[in-house]
Amino acid sequence: VFDEVFEWIQAKPKQCLPEEYEVMSMVAGALPGNALLHAEPFTSIVLNINVCTWIHQDCQDCEFCMVLAIGQFQGSSLVLMEPGLVLELREGDFVVF
Repeated sequence: VFDEVFEWIQAKPKQCLPEEYEVMSMVAGALPGNALLHAEPFTSIVLNINVCTWIHQDCQDCEFCMVLAIGQFQGSSLVLMEPGLVLELREGDFVVF
């Protein structure tokens, strides 16, 4: 169902951040058991549906994270506490940090 989204997730970071993409691809390629990653170069993906998450910090990220807004919603923001940013995302917007 999400094949086109995963293809986009692979293409956009490779286009915009080629050096970081290569580092993350090496990490993903080193996973044991020849794991198939649908969202390479990312080694994990989280899909939140109709949920609001608590403030948290992903402590083992490699290089960068990407948030892609999917769906029609209102009244929600991506808040990055340390730099003090509040981002009002719309469907199709993505943020790399």
